[in-house]
Amino acid sequence: MKFTARFNRVIILAAFLFCVGTMANAQTPNVSGDWLLDPNRSEGLPPGMQQTMKVSQSGDTVEVETRIKSEQGEQTLKSSYVLNGKEMDVTLPGPMPGSTAPGKQTAKWSTDGKAFESIDQGTFDTPYGPATIKTTRKWLLSEDRSTLTVFLSREGPMTMKSKRVFVRTQIKN
Repeated sequence: MKFTARFNRVIILAAFLFCVGTMANAQTPNVSGDWLLDPNRSEGLPPGMQQTMKVSQSGDTVEVETRIKSEQGEQTLKSSYVLNGKEMDVTLPGPMPGSTAPGKQTAKWSTDGKAFESIDQGTFDTPYGPATIKTTRKWLLSEDRSTLTVFLSREGPMTMKSKRVFVRTQIKN
């Protein structure tokens, strides 16, 4: 009788923990929307840079179209993230406008489920020879879902860090 009662408690505890884990995963933020860079709240940006993002999220897949205007001109970049923690082969945008290279990317939800992080690495052809660049991004959505902060760190021939704060908006094309 004691064994059966103890066994039932273990089963109930396991079911409870499974439900709590499932609920935590169900509460991951959805970053879909149109986002406009707020340069006054951002840090480490090139002078005069403007940026907008159109983000579409379906489950653990995030698709991003980024438009950047800077002293180097205008460019549109497309990227995607599969937030399953597995390394994937991807085409990465390069340091020079229009340049790309094959690379590897790993993206996953943070342990608290409130943010996601991606790490990608690729070797790019530059005027100075091949350059390996590793980029880490952490995406964090505010509790009220009106602000998206992207912490970006790039390691390679030129190291760069930035904090890009975006506000939700309707982007006019």
